[in-house]
Amino acid sequence: MKDSRAIPRLVAWLIIILGMLACRAGFLEDVIYNIDEAEYAVAADALDHGWLPGVDLLGSTKPPGIAVLFNLLFHIFGRSMAVIHVAHVILMIGAGILLVELAIALWSATAAVPAALLFWMVLNSFNLPHEIIALNVESPGILLILGAFLLVWAPSRSRWRILLGGILAGAAILFRQSLGAFLLPLIFLVGKDSNRPLRGIVVLLAGVCLPWLPVFVVYAQAGALAWTWDSWVRYPITYSSDTGILGFLDALYLNLTDFATQATIPLAAAIGGGIVVWRSPKDRGRSFLFWMTLASVLALFSGSRFFGHYWIQIYPVLALLGVPAWFTLWRGTRIYRLLLVGAIAIGGLVATLHFPTWRLWDHYAPPRGVAFFHLGKESLEIKTAEFVRANTEPDETIVVWGYCPQIYYHADRLPGVRDYLCQYITGYSPGSFDPFSQRAPRSCGHIRAEEMFVEDLERRRPKYVFDLVQVYDYTFPFIKYSIRSYPMLADYMRRRYLPEGRIGDVLVYRRRTPADTWWPSQEDVK
Repeated sequence: MKDSRAIPRLVAWLIIILGMLACRAGFLEDVIYNIDEAEYAVAADALDHGWLPGVDLLGSTKPPGIAVLFNLLFHIFGRSMAVIHVAHVILMIGAGILLVELAIALWSATAAVPAALLFWMVLNSFNLPHEIIALNVESPGILLILGAFLLVWAPSRSRWRILLGGILAGAAILFRQSLGAFLLPLIFLVGKDSNRPLRGIVVLLAGVCLPWLPVFVVYAQAGALAWTWDSWVRYPITYSSDTGILGFLDALYLNLTDFATQATIPLAAAIGGGIVVWRSPKDRGRSFLFWMTLASVLALFSGSRFFGHYWIQIYPVLALLGVPAWFTLWRGTRIYRLLLVGAIAIGGLVATLHFPTWRLWDHYAPPRGVAFFHLGKESLEIKTAEFVRANTEPDETIVVWGYCPQIYYHADRLPGVRDYLCQYITGYSPGSFDPFSQRAPRSCGHIRAEEMFVEDLERRRPKYVFDLVQVYDYTFPFIKYSIRSYPMLADYMRRRYLPEGRIGDVLVYRRRTPADTWWPSQEDVK
């Protein structure tokens, strides 16, 4: 009996491991695939200087879990994006293995291979590498959630297993707030089978709180608890609402259409399996899949923009829902079996080729070694960083006027302002408007944003300010955000900084020294 279970499990594990390596081994480069990776890397560097994400760095909507993960990886394996991408592959292999174990727990060992294949397919069939292969908050979060499900699902679970499941769920929320939606299926599992459901739920929620306790202690000691609310609750809600209802529906339609045409097989399997589950007798597994589906949809929808990496939150339930459809086809007539084999072949071929052939089917794909979100054709983020390293000391700060944290990362210098993404002062909100033709729907992200920006310039005294207002060849242009549009900031720049030339289209300003005797005019500050 053990052998009959071990073989499907082993095959499923190999599908996950070898499939992930085949699809992603070619992307283990020291390249920033997604601008979010640069945000997290800068926050990771800031931790080494005692800075707190969400307090000393503002604009990122995520709790500090991802910054801590990047910081640990940099310290253990070296400060390189290749390290980050290797870690991401390992995380996704781990998530796949946990999903296989959950499928076995839900049905039997016969579910191992279908779950593995469907998860591998959906994970490697959709969107672009800069969204899915980049290490973002959803990947470690979903790994932790799957671990929590396994702990709480076990029939022999004790209060300690429930507590540990809660701890894993709480740790997941430290990466992304929307993962809190998965408390719904966890609460269902605990409340459904426990002799004392209320006590079990209290233990679960106590576990959820435990990972947050040291975080709040650290922030409380810094007198920064108010900023945790602003950075992790108020601002993310504001950010999500920027799209409006029409923008939300438009983003959903466009991305769902892409998803349906790229991940057709696993999506069709999930829909078919969902129908099978719905028609089946009501039991614990059926109810769990319902709550897991609801939680996955809520987590996906919460960001309102439907960026590619958001969809990782829904991949596990799609793979699980596809298993009953697989069983139904395999147990059917010969035609149904042939249909299943054909679907597996097509889905497997798409997953195998989708990412490895990226540069063949996407004419926007950059050459190897070049970041997807490069600053101009000359990769000005690299040239600017080289200038910074050559003209500043490691303990000096700089400011990038624009949404380009890549410069901070490549320069290995900390930001000279808290608003290092320039989104509090400008209201810049990626994915909610066309930055080439209009300004963001709101004027700022905080009522004191401009005042805080100037305060930070005076306090941190960054040596250089790099202005991206004239850079047009970039995914996140700042062409509508001249410094002149901000009177307090423009006045400070004229009094404290001098034009120092340009690096391509990047304007360079240097902080005044006592040796400087001339004063810039209003036209000198762009």
